[in-house]
Amino acid sequence: MTATAVSPPALLPHPPPTPAFAPSLPAHLPCRAGGAPRCHRTRWHPPATRRNRLFMAAGAPPPPPGGLPPLSADRRRHTRFRPCIDLHGGLVKQIVGGTLTDEPPPSADAAATGDAAGGSAGLRTNFSTTTPAATFAARYAADALPGGHVIMLGVGNEAAARSALAAYPGGLHVGGGIHPGNAGGWLDAGASHVIVTSYVFRGGAIDWGRVEEMRRAVGRERLVLDVSCRKRPVAAAAAAAAAAASRGARSGGAGDGDGDGDGDTVEYVVCTDRWTRTTDYVLGTAAVRRLGAHCDELLVHAVDEEGKRGGIDAGLVARLAGWAAGAAADGADLPVVYAGGARALADLDAVDRLSGGRVDLTIGSALDLFGGDLPYADAVAWMRRAGG
Repeated sequence: MTATAVSPPALLPHPPPTPAFAPSLPAHLPCRAGGAPRCHRTRWHPPATRRNRLFMAAGAPPPPPGGLPPLSADRRRHTRFRPCIDLHGGLVKQIVGGTLTDEPPPSADAAATGDAAGGSAGLRTNFSTTTPAATFAARYAADALPGGHVIMLGVGNEAAARSALAAYPGGLHVGGGIHPGNAGGWLDAGASHVIVTSYVFRGGAIDWGRVEEMRRAVGRERLVLDVSCRKRPVAAAAAAAAAAASRGARSGGAGDGDGDGDGDTVEYVVCTDRWTRTTDYVLGTAAVRRLGAHCDELLVHAVDEEGKRGGIDAGLVARLAGWAAGAAADGADLPVVYAGGARALADLDAVDRLSGGRVDLTIGSALDLFGGDLPYADAVAWMRRAGG
């Protein structure tokens, strides 16, 4: 598939963020605000601290008139729209999930002329632009949209990622090749959180020693675990479990896996290495609770749907909400961000309804910023109306 090389008109005219949205950020953010109990996205707080912790981390001021209404203690949390910046070969792109390989990315010149494959025969790119990553990040900052993710898909993306973090310090998560040795540098560069996946999986199973290394390196409050997954029939689980046993590992890790006993016909297994490798780790209640003890949030791409704009995986969204209930280290609901297949505003409504507001939604390829049909401004307006 040939990429669309477009400079999104809705993005470029927007003014840069005001200084209030781009404060200098300490290397390590406190997990308390004004002496109040730790602020958590899924729990309402005393009036003095009734603000989403993501906004605190970003240093954002109180929303201006017409912006976010104050949160009400008598209603539930609502789904939030989370923005994204995916980087490949130093450029902002939207790529169909699972089509990335270890082949070198195309040159900037090749991508700019629409040759998105650039030697990666299986790569399917929906969108590519020479508009700098920092321009997208500045737009998200100006629209007060913290908690979006910057994902580096392979090598050659570090400079673009750092520019995006500098444009919205404290407002973005960063992932792609993160490990204990470089995670602190990304926090110092302005990321509010680091996203980790492949580093904590080895030989098809999760390595809890490495999870603990990451937690010690950055603190649980700054760590997001990416457990993006594929769907497979439960009947395939027996063969996978046997293969795992032959390697001396248990499917889903010790005490983890689906384990819900609800007669489901499908299960969700974590994918790593740019979603090219399926692990033995099966998502379920026990798995998510154990993960939640080590991190601040989960990022979950539905790999089968990613980049296709064919609609969300409603079954996965509903399960994530159930698994995340009470799964955070402090007993609150564990924040979860779902990505994959979103194509319309109705998907925001659907995720909010299916998850009871526990799951947030990333929209990528469907947005007009990335060559799609859904106006970015409409997604922002939806969140404002929802009070998110």
